[in-house]
Amino acid sequence: MNTEDDFLQIDFAHFDEKAVNIAQLFERMAQEAARETGLYDARLFRRLMDQERRGTSGVGGGVAIPHLRLPRIERPFTFLWRLPRPLDFNAVDVRPVDIVCLLLSPENEVALHLRRLSRLSRLLRDDIILQQIRSIRDPDMLGALFRQFQGINKMAA
Repeated sequence: MNTEDDFLQIDFAHFDEKAVNIAQLFERMAQEAARETGLYDARLFRRLMDQERRGTSGVGGGVAIPHLRLPRIERPFTFLWRLPRPLDFNAVDVRPVDIVCLLLSPENEVALHLRRLSRLSRLLRDDIILQQIRSIRDPDMLGALFRQFQGINKMAA
């Protein structure tokens, strides 16, 4: 297993999304993800909404991690949104969500997708990294923050 397969990079971050509900947020997320991946935004939006109807992506701590495996993408993509007004995702801890991280993986990478999802979930359960994500002003700093914490977590593993 290539250690690069485990490493998560942030492909896009937006820190001021003023969505009023999950559908509006997912529509904007799908539009941005389509720009980055070349996929159709309407299809991404439908897939995100279908997945959310089947079960919440709200994992607790004010975090949601919607994730999809998709055909026609060659590599994983990770997108992060910070919401100034938290949304009700019907999260497992009933806490409204202010950090949403979308993970997209190639359809045939089942095991790698689960490893990435697990790594992302561990990172976003860390109170220190969540505090920093909530206080960072520059989305470009997010990449360095993720690299730093992934390096620390790899050394501790």
